[in-house]
Amino acid sequence: MKKLTFFMVLVVVFNVSVYSQWVPVGPYGGNLTNISSLGQNVITSVSGFGFFTSSNSGYNWVFRNNDPPPLGILTFVYYSNILYAGTTHGIYQSTNFGNNWIQNSLSDKQVTSLLVNSNYIYAGTHDSGVYVSTNNGLNWIQKNSGLSNKQVKALAFCGSYIFAGTEGGVFVSNDNGNNWALKSWGFCSSPMPITSLAVIGTYVFACYYDGCGVYRSTNYGDNWYQINTGLPTSVYVSTIASNGNNLYAGTTYNAGYYSTGLYISTNNGSYWSNLDNNQISGIISGITFSGQNMYVCTGSEYSYPYNNGGVFCTTNNGTNWSSIYDGIYNLSLTPIVNIGTYLFTGSTYMGYGGYYQGMFVSSNLGSSWNKINSPTVKRYINALSSYGNNLYMGTEDSGIFVSTNYGQNWTNVEHYNYLSVVSVLGVSGSKIFAGSYLHELYISTNNGINWNKLDTSLHVNWARDIVVSSSDIYVGFDYGGVIRSTNNGLNWIKINNGLPGGSCMALAKDGQNLYTCYYWGGGIYRSSNNGNNWIQISNSITNRNFSTIVAYNDKIFVGADSVIYFSSNFGTNWTKINQGFPLYNILQVPLINKLYIINGYIYATTNYRSVWRRPLSDFLIVNKISSEIPDKYSLYQNYPNPFNPTTNIKWSMPQNGNVKLIIYNLLGKEIESPVNEKLNAGMYEFVWDASKYSSGIYLYRVITDNFVDTKKMVLLK
Repeated sequence: MKKLTFFMVLVVVFNVSVYSQWVPVGPYGGNLTNISSLGQNVITSVSGFGFFTSSNSGYNWVFRNNDPPPLGILTFVYYSNILYAGTTHGIYQSTNFGNNWIQNSLSDKQVTSLLVNSNYIYAGTHDSGVYVSTNNGLNWIQKNSGLSNKQVKALAFCGSYIFAGTEGGVFVSNDNGNNWALKSWGFCSSPMPITSLAVIGTYVFACYYDGCGVYRSTNYGDNWYQINTGLPTSVYVSTIASNGNNLYAGTTYNAGYYSTGLYISTNNGSYWSNLDNNQISGIISGITFSGQNMYVCTGSEYSYPYNNGGVFCTTNNGTNWSSIYDGIYNLSLTPIVNIGTYLFTGSTYMGYGGYYQGMFVSSNLGSSWNKINSPTVKRYINALSSYGNNLYMGTEDSGIFVSTNYGQNWTNVEHYNYLSVVSVLGVSGSKIFAGSYLHELYISTNNGINWNKLDTSLHVNWARDIVVSSSDIYVGFDYGGVIRSTNNGLNWIKINNGLPGGSCMALAKDGQNLYTCYYWGGGIYRSSNNGNNWIQISNSITNRNFSTIVAYNDKIFVGADSVIYFSSNFGTNWTKINQGFPLYNILQVPLINKLYIINGYIYATTNYRSVWRRPLSDFLIVNKISSEIPDKYSLYQNYPNPFNPTTNIKWSMPQNGNVKLIIYNLLGKEIESPVNEKLNAGMYEFVWDASKYSSGIYLYRVITDNFVDTKKMVLLK
């Protein structure tokens, strides 16, 4: 564990920039809600999360996080080289298939459906009816005369007639939307929440989400007839689409089961047959066509998150399907660990197709991820840890594995059946500590080849977290509090004075301070004497389920439900730092699993929203050690020097200005930029922690508006 050097300060200055925020870095997650295509270009959106584009028929995907970002995309339409996106905050348009967007109009409306015919663009909204534009979306006029239900879900043209599917049935207009009339004779229930519309010739089709299936009208909506022959009984149809003379129905629910497949009718709905033969997984939410290609996107119900979605393609009208979901995941991830600049993360629940998604690796701090193609990692991964080039994986049902080649090959290194269910790992040098769901702790001193059970009779439940600091070991238990060993696990004592009952979810050590957090509103606690006494430091945060905590250089980060909090004064005050998380749909806000600080970033693994990242420099503290205005710029020699692992870097500046502190290795490669902010005139000091770097000579440079200087320092471990 890191040993930090502290010093007396006069003023503490920190700045959480309003422009800084969390960004999703994948493997990506979310329910796919709709899909559109043009040639080889395919675009699909993720509910409340963003969207992906592909330029090669869906075989590779790029996550788009544009400015402005059209989050919460509800519908797409492509017309005259312009892609329109209806979102939870109005309409956006793009002329380069989603690379860049401009907000068009209706920014205060949730646009649920779009329709283009000649020079008319129609927009259906969540609660404000229909709007029409005749100048490519520059101006909009509301057209609701006779539209008694203004919750519009779908729009379609049939000849000179416009159909609007709403929460209260189907409305029809024959004068470009100026007047509407309800046309609902023949539907099996009232009101009729229409979810989708389709047209073949003079036939109009409608479906709605209550088990009544698909309806057809042959007289422009005056009469409707149920056409479910061949569909499963009481099937819920989520979407319908037409291509030529073929009609397609995507289904979601049948007699208690989700994801019942895709169906086709070649005779205007008179008879249906299954098209995907169980090759499509997930709840079908969108269908689109491009030449010979047919694309289907799927999602999941919030209450059934294991049934994750993806994108599927057929080139032979459904005989064979290919899953082309590469880069689009709906994952629950908990552990992250690094070996140098490589990051590894593992999934904890089933993903696409009902299989564990396994492990992913990133070589660029999480900006992109690759799936590790090893059958060994397709497991429920509870814990990851590393030492040197060894990567350790603790699993739900198969014990502990070790890899010496960045996860490509694995060896099972546990030898006891009762260590098959591993809840947590802790590594200190060649010592590996493993916690089991069977209320036991084990230690290995030879890289996992042999294991010995530790005598921990003090605890009563399974281990939630392990922190190793030199020869001290701290273990937090579910409904068992915290225990400590000062001799590598030979003897243990309880250290619960001041702690509540309940689930101890996580531990963190920062210098002399030890932190823990509890679930079920149990709070956050700090000890300055190795756990002998604890004080609560979360009095300003109430009724939160705290799940994770990390600490670094006197800064504390804690995750609770879907919120991350930050404190720079040992928990006296807390700031919510959720900038960047979705705001518009509470169901899409990430549920925080674990927080990690690695290579200058703080990472958040989440429940079914994958990994998010934020620069640690957003929260770094520069210490102003003197308010006296110096007469010149100066960069001082670091102290101590040589150092291990922390050193103090001091500079003075006679004028206000921008300051950047950069750390280089001896080859001149920038390895960190821990300070980059505007400071007032004065003398400042920053503590640089080099725990993750090897011994050697390093350079540090301070750059201001009027001054640049560089000096050497020596890390000696």
